[in-house]
Amino acid sequence: MTILTMAIADALAIAILCTLYLVRHRNREMMISYAVINAGIFTVSVALVSAGSNASAMGMGLFGVLSIIRLRSTALSQREVGYYFVALSVGMIAGINISPAYIAFILMAALVALIAILDARSAPAVKGQTQTVTADRAISDEEELKAYLGARLGYAITSVKVTELDLVNDLTRATITYQPKETTEGGTPAAVEAAVPQVTATRQPAATQPVAPTAEAYATLDTRMMPLQRTPVAK
Repeated sequence: MTILTMAIADALAIAILCTLYLVRHRNREMMISYAVINAGIFTVSVALVSAGSNASAMGMGLFGVLSIIRLRSTALSQREVGYYFVALSVGMIAGINISPAYIAFILMAALVALIAILDARSAPAVKGQTQTVTADRAISDEEELKAYLGARLGYAITSVKVTELDLVNDLTRATITYQPKETTEGGTPAAVEAAVPQVTATRQPAATQPVAPTAEAYATLDTRMMPLQRTPVAK
């Protein structure tokens, strides 16, 4: 089977995989990452096969590529790691020139079908913009966090996913999906309206009563208000 045929099969498989991920998770950055790493693995596999490399060399190369996932600065969920592995495997299967060729087609189709079935419980993501935010409170409940962030940001937040809960520093890092348009007055969700008093209460200073001035303060004030006296200078 020619390289062009396998390249077309690989492109079709990764297109289905990326479309599946985009529809269910609405993360274009990860979709681009899957497509690029698949193309890179396919290119490296074809180059190694053309150079006559043995299976052990290709295995070491794949191990090096898999270690890239550990070098990412942001944490990956188990679903994202699964999509990563399928993208890597499909690219490598298409590039190592398996004979007969229909075995490669079956393996690639099986991997894509497997991730589609295992990730079937993920509902299609709601349309909107996705962003990672850090809240100044440690909130483990996603509904409470959604209401809190909606009140602070002024947007209608459709989904919240907690990625890190820092109880020491009282912080919560989460990935949110929100509508670009601000919530209009009168149409604010009930959960956000309920969270507004809580947000206001947390931001009030601890001491609200005026502090009575001390004797030292009066003495300092009297000293500052004393009129200046001119002292004659001896000639």
